[in-house]
Amino acid sequence: MICHQIDWEQQRVSVVYSGHCTEAEVLDVVIKLQSDYRFDAVRHALHDFRRCESMSASSEALEELAARNRGAAASNSRLRIAVIADRPDVLAMLDRFASIGLSP
Repeated sequence: MICHQIDWEQQRVSVVYSGHCTEAEVLDVVIKLQSDYRFDAVRHALHDFRRCESMSASSEALEELAARNRGAAASNSRLRIAVIADRPDVLAMLDRFASIGLSP
């Protein structure tokens, strides 16, 4: 089951997550975004987790996500990423992600 919806605009991409989200699904979203031909023109990426009912992610998966984001930042240095979250499990994932130290 797909737990996300991607909406591309001229210089922005928005992703709304819903249901139970796993590390594999979040990684799939990141790969889709970064491999899309529109990615280099994007200036703002919004990841909205407010409809997410639960989140699970391992440290290994978060390290891979951080490394991919670091590489993407090198190819699109104007990209700014925002995350909207209100669930404790999603906020904990974001804290763990930030503590890895590879965030752009």
